Amino acid sequence: KAFQELADDGDGKVECYMTQIWQAFADEVIALKPDALVLSGDLTLNGEWMNHEEFAARLGALKDAGITVLVIPGNHDINNPYATSYFGDEQSFIESVTAREFREIYGPFGYDGAVSYAPDSLSYLYMLNETTWMLMLDTCIYDPVNEVGGRISEDTLEWLELCLQSAYFQGITVIPAGHHNLQELSRVFVEECVIRNYDEVTGVLERYLTPLYFSGHLHVQRILKHRKEPGTPDSTYGIWEIVSNSLIIPPCQYGYLTCNVDGSFSYQTRNVDVSGWAAAHGETNGDLLDFEAFSEAYLRRIIKQQTYKKIDGLPEEISEELADFYAELYRNYCAGGRVNYSEKKKEPGYKLWDRFMNPS
Repeated sequence: KAFQELADDGDGKVECYMTQIWQAFADEVIALKPDALVLSGDLTLNGEWMNHEEFAARLGALKDAGITVLVIPGNHDINNPYATSYFGDEQSFIESVTAREFREIYGPFGYDGAVSYAPDSLSYLYMLNETTWMLMLDTCIYDPVNEVGGRISEDTLEWLELCLQSAYFQGITVIPAGHHNLQELSRVFVEECVIRNYDEVTGVLERYLTPLYFSGHLHVQRILKHRKEPGTPDSTYGIWEIVSNSLIIPPCQYGYLTCNVDGSFSYQTRNVDVSGWAAAHGETNGDLLDFEAFSEAYLRRIIKQQTYKKIDGLPEEISEELADFYAELYRNYCAGGRVNYSEKKKEPGYKLWDRFMNPS
C-alpha cells in the first residue's frame, strides 16, 4: 500500500513495471549495438544503496553483451536523505550511498575506463573512439548535504576547459552529458533545474564549438538551441541541448543519436517495445501485452486523479473535464509531443480552465 501511494502521488512513472520496461529496453540496446549507452543520472528513485547495487548488476548484463555503458549521478542518487523502503503500509528511511560508494559501484560503467577525471567531482572523460569523446559531467550537489539544484565547481570547470582544448586542437568531437540543464527548457518546472553557473559553463562549451549537450533532470523530452540573444539567426552557431525524459514515464522512450561522417548529427526518440518483449517471452499479463494502451491510460489516470484533488468547489462534471484536459496535455508535455496551442484553446476543456481556474 505504501509503495502504491508513492506511485499514485508521483509524476506518472510506471513503477509497478520498472523491471519489465528495463529488460525490454536492455534487449533493444543489445540488438542495436550502439557505441555507447549513456545514462544521465537519477539511476535510482532516491539513492537507495540496495537499488544502486541491483541496477549495477543489470548494467553488468549489458556490459557482458559488449555494450559500453557510461553513467553519471543525478540529484536523486547520492547522499539522499529520502532513501526509502516500502513494506506493506509502512515506509522506512534506509541507507543511501556516498560519492565514493557511487564511484565504486559504477566503476565498470565509465569510471574505470576513463582517461581523465575532474579533481573534485565525479566528472570524467571517456574516449569513445578515434574521433569522439564523451565528457560525463557531474553537475550534482551532495556534499555536505544533498540538494535538488546543480552546479559545476570552479576546479571542474577548469578541468572541463582543458579537456575541450585538447580535443579541439586534435580535431576530436566532444559530446558532454550532465544531469542538470544548461537552459530553461520548461515554463512549468523552473526552479533548481538549470546549472547555477550555466553562463560560465555554456561559455566554455561554446568557446570550443561543442555541438551538443545532453541532460536529464526535467523528466521531459526537449531540444533547444542556445542563442546568445533573442533574434539570433538560425545559421549562427549555438550549442544544442537535448533533454531525455524518464524511461519509465509513458510513452517510455529513449533517445538515439547518430554521428554522421560529414560531422552532422541526427537524433530521434524511440518507444520501448514492451509489448513485443512480453509476447516474445511468453508473458500472459494483459498490461504488458498491450503496454502502449495500458501505460497511456495509467499516466492519464495518475495525473487526472492528482488534478481532480486540487479542484475545489466546482460541479463534478466540470472537474472531470478539467482533469481530463490537463492529463492529455501532460502526456504530450512529458513526451515532447507537438501540441497545436491555438487549436487547444478552442476546446471546451481549455475554456473551462480559463473560466474557472485562471490564473492556475
